[in-house]
Amino acid sequence: TVIVSALRKVGKKVTYFIPNRFTDGYGLNVNLVNKSIESGADTILTVDNGIAAYDAVQHAKDVGLTVIVTDHHNIVKLPPADAIVHPALGEYPFSSISGCQVAYKIAMALFETYHIHDEDLENYLLQLSALSIVSDVMPVASKNMEVNENRKWLMDGLELMNRSPDIHIIQLMSIYNFKKVDETVLGFYIIPCINAIGRLKDATFAVDYFLETRLPKQTQMVEEFYRTNEDRKKMVVDQMKILKPRSKKGCYYCGRRN
Repeated sequence: TVIVSALRKVGKKVTYFIPNRFTDGYGLNVNLVNKSIESGADTILTVDNGIAAYDAVQHAKDVGLTVIVTDHHNIVKLPPADAIVHPALGEYPFSSISGCQVAYKIAMALFETYHIHDEDLENYLLQLSALSIVSDVMPVASKNMEVNENRKWLMDGLELMNRSPDIHIIQLMSIYNFKKVDETVLGFYIIPCINAIGRLKDATFAVDYFLETRLPKQTQMVEEFYRTNEDRKKMVVDQMKILKPRSKKGCYYCGRRN
């Protein structure tokens, strides 16, 4: 959502694909590259994936596409992309930021390069990137807090969500009748609703929602978030009921028999 919004703001034509875990697996693959070609794309920009997709990136290069990889996951072997943006490369002082935070930095760089100032959009993207700190369980404490930007970033994002929340955030908060948001509200209510879509259905729905501008459609989609998360919770309860212990040894924590 962050990178699509930014690219469209600077005048680029953007199509987005979110890998479906049931049909596409995880991350960039050859099939998604071919799908991008069919859509008419001449450039692939990955967000929060791509650093491990060596074969897929090589395929994209072989057929003449430009490939830009933005990611934050562990680097084993750099893919043959035209450009790689990753906080563990170069002299960047703090590598433990989310893929969404990387995208946010790129978005801000694009706005600076194109001399664009859109306070509402910038605030929205900041709220999304702050949300990702919680959803991706990024460390807000570390040995060297002088370079750990997550804590301040999250505090600024939460302050903005409470002072001037974007309508997409407001709609998600309204599911549970929250008037204020903190990391608990994000981590135990809002984020599980977002994640449930990708777990049980297609995560593209979530991006569609965060890009949707029509209020009635947003309301309708929020209801789908809620229903899907309730389905996920019921599945967990049902699975827990049929689980059987593998051992009859005593429970380490409570001393009772399993």
